[in-house]
Amino acid sequence: MKNRDRTNKIWFGIIIIFLMVSSTIGFIYGGDSEVKKVNGQKFYKDGGMWKTYIDSVESYWDFTYLPNELGYDTSIFDINSNKIYLYSEDNKTTDKFKFILLYKNIKGEVALEENCNLDSTMFVINSELTNEATVTKKDNCIYLNGNLNKFVDGLTYKVFGVL
Repeated sequence: MKNRDRTNKIWFGIIIIFLMVSSTIGFIYGGDSEVKKVNGQKFYKDGGMWKTYIDSVESYWDFTYLPNELGYDTSIFDINSNKIYLYSEDNKTTDKFKFILLYKNIKGEVALEENCNLDSTMFVINSELTNEATVTKKDNCIYLNGNLNKFVDGLTYKVFGVL
C-alpha cells in the first residue's frame, strides 16, 4: 500500500509539473500573439494592430495593415520634391499625411481646391468607409480613394523604407 501511495504521489507530481510547463508555453506562444515576416521586417500582432521596429526612427510603430494587405502599388508614393499638396473635403484626414511626410522632410501643404496643374504632386484624398483602396494618377494628382488607414500605412512603409 505504501508503494502504491508513493507511486500515485509521483504521478500526481509529474502531472502538475506537466500542466505548469505546458500552460507557460501556451501563454508565451498562444493567444493573440502572432508574428509575420514581410519584406524582411518582423511584425507582431498586439491589441489588433501590427507592431514593428523601424530602424530609421529607432522606435516601434503600429500599423493597421501589413504591407502585403494594402491592395495597391505603393510606388505611387515615390516622391522627389520637398512639398506635397494635400486636398480632402475633410481636412482632418490630411493631418496624418502631413505628419508622416515630415519624416522625409517634405512639407504637406493643405490645398483649398483640387488642382492637378500645380508644380508639385497633389494627393486628392477621398476616404470612404470601405476596405478597398484604389490609387490612380492623372497629371500631378494622385487620387487616393477608399480606406484611409491603408493609404497612411502605405505612405509610412514607403517613407521608412519598409517597402
